[in-house]
Amino acid sequence: MKDEIIQQTLFNHDSHTAINFKDQVTNLQKELSSFGFTPNLSKVYIYLGKYGPKTAFDIVKALKIRRTEAYGILKILMNKGIVYSTMQHPMRFYALPLEKAIWNLVNVEKQRVNNLERNGENLVRLWHMIPNFMNEKPSDKDDRFQILKGSNQIHAKVCEMVQNSKEIQMLCSEKEVMGFYHSDAFVVLDKTEKNLRLLVSQITKTNDLVKKLKHLQVKKTSNEVHDNLCFVVNDNELLFYTRSTNDYPSNTVAFWSDSIPLIYSMRMLFDFIWSQS
Repeated sequence: MKDEIIQQTLFNHDSHTAINFKDQVTNLQKELSSFGFTPNLSKVYIYLGKYGPKTAFDIVKALKIRRTEAYGILKILMNKGIVYSTMQHPMRFYALPLEKAIWNLVNVEKQRVNNLERNGENLVRLWHMIPNFMNEKPSDKDDRFQILKGSNQIHAKVCEMVQNSKEIQMLCSEKEVMGFYHSDAFVVLDKTEKNLRLLVSQITKTNDLVKKLKHLQVKKTSNEVHDNLCFVVNDNELLFYTRSTNDYPSNTVAFWSDSIPLIYSMRMLFDFIWSQS
């Protein structure tokens, strides 16, 4: 009987608990993905946090995860410092409360960034100690492209595009705009004469940005424009991607290019939608 109770978790799709809290669990998993959690990593952490200490066997049986994968996930969560185990046999695994877990994750990331900054000059020095062996330089006439995966890489590229241009056009959902804003992509707008024209599917929080940021113009797109579409374009670069409602931020893939024909085409598309909005 006890085993049957354990099986009825937030992740059993046919259970009343899973149905009642489906949206909350989905949103929580998406937010955890910004901390590097895969769906199964977040599933195990949530299970331990909401159902208390469990053995690896409990996790395998309740979440329908292979035993080898479960042990691998537990090892990762323990290395992150947000899950710990007892010394008894069989071992039972505990999850830190989310507030403490986030504090641990943020501080680990800060330490990693600080180490990168401290070692940056030494890395550059070592790099320049090795001569270049290229027989030819890349041609400026070649169209280039790059695939970016994950919201962190995408936001970093958008920051770079904003800094490298006097005028930027952006079409995306309001949620994407706020993500760019919180990643400091728009900081330079207050300090320079850069202009940003923004097309969004909804205008609620965006109105507050207009009050905060200089040189920002905003229009609402028509209902015919899907809100899962996002592209950013300036004079020299283009970044484009679509996101479904089920995508995790860490899985989002974007296409970047400096192809002049592509840039010209997207600028024309933006200007047309802008004129119709």
